Amino acid sequence: MAIYTEEIADYIWRNGNIIPWKEAMVHVNSVGHASVAGVFEGIKAYWNEKHEQLYVFRLPEHMQRFVQSI
Repeated sequence: MAIYTEEIADYIWRNGNIIPWKEAMVHVNSVGHASVAGVFEGIKAYWNEKHEQLYVFRLPEHMQRFVQSI
């Protein structure tokens, strides 16, 4: 398990340049920053023609994980 430490580098690599950490900023509308708050979900389901029913593997567990992630 990784443990977060508060060590901060003096300099970082940004857009092809080495700049001081304190000058590193990301605009709030940047695509990367905006997608950090998003959750992507995909659920596989299979249609059974004979029973005319949709089958989803462990849907309740999946939905619980989804709700916990938002």
